[in-house]
Amino acid sequence: MTNPLWCENHDHFKRTCPHCEIEQLKAEIDRLKRCGWISVKERLPEIGDTVLVYYRRGDYRGVDILRYIGRWVMADWHTEITHWMPLPEPPKEGENG
Repeated sequence: MTNPLWCENHDHFKRTCPHCEIEQLKAEIDRLKRCGWISVKERLPEIGDTVLVYYRRGDYRGVDILRYIGRWVMADWHTEITHWMPLPEPPKEGENG
């Protein structure tokens, strides 16, 4: 019987295995990229992150790119941010143009 706390792949205890932690973080990043929009009720971006947001302003709905600094940096305070997602990686130099 194997010990569930032992990392067979890296020969460490799982809670102290940096390789397992990196793999878990990469899996979480991949999951977030696949799931798309994240509700602000579920989780907010890290302070200082610039993200894509979905918002409501009265009957109008739209998207924008905003920075989060513990609050949303925006010009219109009547805007309600409901969802956000990380921005995709920028294109690499020389790709398609």
